[in-house]
Amino acid sequence: PVSKLRPKKPLVGNVDDSVLSVCQMMSEKRHDACLIVGEDGGLAGIVSDTDIVRRVVAKHVDHGDSIDGIMTPKPTCVSMSDSAVDALGTMVENHFRHLPVLDEKGSVVGLLDIAKCLYEAITKLEKMKQKGGKGGADVDAALASLAGVGGAQAAALSALLGPLLAQVAGGGDGAVPTLRKVLSGRKAVKVGPGTNIRDTAIEMAEARQAALVVEDDALVGIFTFKDVMNRAVSKEVPLELTAVSSLMTPSPDSVLPDMDVIEALQTMHDNKFLNLPVVEEDGTVLGLVDVMTLI
Repeated sequence: PVSKLRPKKPLVGNVDDSVLSVCQMMSEKRHDACLIVGEDGGLAGIVSDTDIVRRVVAKHVDHGDSIDGIMTPKPTCVSMSDSAVDALGTMVENHFRHLPVLDEKGSVVGLLDIAKCLYEAITKLEKMKQKGGKGGADVDAALASLAGVGGAQAAALSALLGPLLAQVAGGGDGAVPTLRKVLSGRKAVKVGPGTNIRDTAIEMAEARQAALVVEDDALVGIFTFKDVMNRAVSKEVPLELTAVSSLMTPSPDSVLPDMDVIEALQTMHDNKFLNLPVVEEDGTVLGLVDVMTLI
């Protein structure tokens, strides 16, 4: 059941809260999403840091406007007793980062985060690997314990993350894609350090990815959806007058494009990164991967 995935306690706001107050609440509590309830206490919508960038900052929406104008209304939900595999499948197929969890009465009790689910899967598989597990049967056993279920459902989860996870457990045929392959044909968001926050956010919104700050062809910083919300909107900085260089994370870690997807997920898991810049050995900035691009 979904309860085995240990959904985190959700942050909850009201439909008439302002965009600014919801952002400040998310920043203060270090959440990247907030569930919005209506006057009747029922779930009305969900809003994430990405929505703040795409529907508020990039669209010049006033931060005093109420949140119900920019939230995603009536989000897909699961209940605590639903199948964990189905829940994960729903997230992967629809590219949902977050999935609200309801109890029997329809009240909001949790929020599933795909990154957290994936990282826990990797952690479990790494533990197995240390025990010297090899081959497919062990992977299936790990997947079963991961989903807290037996046979058939483990098979479903295995189909979902199987190609990735078989590699982690050492059972695969070496065909895990490299980051170079994942990034081929994808355009990265590259901005100069002097670009203002509003313009950076507009580019991020269009490409649906975080911005790489590049100066003289070298990577000097990264600026993510969470940063727009936490460091700009919540702090009420003037978006047109603030250079991205003043709010970015400077000198971010990067990885080489020949790293494979599994190693990238493990690196992100170990360092608690949500985004990973990919840079050639000669310093050429290739792009950026996040959890959603890797699955």
